[in-house]
Amino acid sequence: EYKLELETRGAAYHEKLPLSGMVLDPLRASVVCQSPRQVVAYAKWLIENGKRHGMPVVRLKNKFGLHDSSAYDGYRDVMLSVVFTGGLGLRIIGEIQIHEHRMH
Repeated sequence: EYKLELETRGAAYHEKLPLSGMVLDPLRASVVCQSPRQVVAYAKWLIENGKRHGMPVVRLKNKFGLHDSSAYDGYRDVMLSVVFTGGLGLRIIGEIQIHEHRMH
């Protein structure tokens, strides 16, 4: 993704950013599920209830749907980007990775 953005906006744009502008996911959590069905159920629950719990989902990546040649070492997960908003209105994007126990 970074490479695509760099090609789209150009290197000069990125050179103006502070180093902190390059941090993409400073908050990360992993959830390990016992079955593919549980992975789907948890992702669905988070999408439907995240906003109510203060972390709306803003992006989903399903790496289970990749072809074998597209997945790094056969690794698969569902990755959700969520927005956390603090008491002073500061917002930060976090990542929740949902794994099936055989892939973890």
